[in-house]
Amino acid sequence: MKFFKMIYWATTLIMAILVITSIYLNFFEFDRVAEFYDKIGIPEWLIYPSAVFKILCLITIFSRKFDMLKEWAYALLFFNAVLAFSSHQIEQDGMGIYSFIAAMVIIISRIFEEKVFPEPTKIAPAT
Repeated sequence: MKFFKMIYWATTLIMAILVITSIYLNFFEFDRVAEFYDKIGIPEWLIYPSAVFKILCLITIFSRKFDMLKEWAYALLFFNAVLAFSSHQIEQDGMGIYSFIAAMVIIISRIFEEKVFPEPTKIAPAT
């Protein structure tokens, strides 16, 4: 169990670092990100909402309060990483490796999150 916790926290922290880096780029390197979005045909106005959703996803994952929202948060981050990987591969700018790593650690974090923090079994009420 201790090994599972180490894997979970390591991958979750790597995921958080990569997502926070993406959030930083969206807010503080807007022009650079907007130029990349223009190259691949994505509207610029999606940059800020994307960053806000990433922040909400990290808050949801680290709070571990709402199971269904947590599943959606993992899914949103995963699909965002896959789409970012595809975009970087199309542009051939060499930055796709970070998106690939993000997708892998999101999967591993999600798998081990279930092992480290299992859902409590539901007991049926007596009739």
